[in-house]
Amino acid sequence: SDLLLKVIEVAKACGKIIAASNDVHYVYPHEKVYRDILVSSMGIGGVRHPLYLYNESERATYQTPKQHYKTTQEMIDDFLWLGPEKAYELVVTNTHAIAARMEEITIIPAQLFTPKIANADAHLKTLIQSRLHTLYGSSPHALISERMEKEYEAITTNGFGVIYYIAHLLVKKSLDDGYMVGSRGSVGSSFVAFLANITEVNPLPAHYRCTQCHRVEFVDDVGSGFDLEDKKCQCGCMYTVDGQDIPFETFLGFEGDKVPDIDLNFSNFYQEHAHAYTKVLFGEDNVIRAGTIGTLANKTAYGYAKGYGEDHHFPLDTKDARYAWRVS
Repeated sequence: SDLLLKVIEVAKACGKIIAASNDVHYVYPHEKVYRDILVSSMGIGGVRHPLYLYNESERATYQTPKQHYKTTQEMIDDFLWLGPEKAYELVVTNTHAIAARMEEITIIPAQLFTPKIANADAHLKTLIQSRLHTLYGSSPHALISERMEKEYEAITTNGFGVIYYIAHLLVKKSLDDGYMVGSRGSVGSSFVAFLANITEVNPLPAHYRCTQCHRVEFVDDVGSGFDLEDKKCQCGCMYTVDGQDIPFETFLGFEGDKVPDIDLNFSNFYQEHAHAYTKVLFGEDNVIRAGTIGTLANKTAYGYAKGYGEDHHFPLDTKDARYAWRVS
């Protein structure tokens, strides 16, 4: 309290507004035990949390701060040692005054800022045209060429061409190094993604495709080309069956302006190499690794809890719910 009082006095002398805030680490008071366990647990490399006390006798009686999401009244109660008027000023009046001074800002711009690769759209066009001719010949069926052109136009007009091209480069790098890549989600509805080797799903209607003369026969009443019966082409070569009949709108919407969500599943052995390759493509200073909120596996959480109980010498199976402990 002496330190806080000094801060308040200095702020007042400097003409600054001072407000009370809460260092929140969990929502409800009963969740405090979870944080206590994490504070007590040993991190990677034997590192301990700053709140961990190495002295066993001090650790037995020490209580970590209450850091749940406090109500306004709880905050006021925490500062009543300054008097009710001052507590209300710090918790309510000054916080509202600061908020009133804030202008509206846009944290995340509404427009899309895609990465930059020189001539990405042109490279993508060359790539998909080459694969199209390899699979369907130099004069593909009108339905096929129109599908590709329609998708390509929607993709590049909305600035998504570079996203497709990046995905292609990452998949190609992994395949060249000997590791398969699995695509996930609605990207399988994009014929351009199929031609760019981003996905193995061909979204065209079910059809027969000849690898020799490139003749194509579409079949209307079959959902998946994999269900087609074996058949020979007029040239005598066995047909390859293909097509899953998935509309492109599934992926980029009816206007083709939905930001593509291309999920690629790299091998566990190759993930770090795929991440490193993005640094090669864009430069180390232009790449960040974004993650999700981490959770603990059941066995890991059990180990943390068990270690916490042993560290604090909790008795086993007591009637007190706060310290009931079972290890088996």
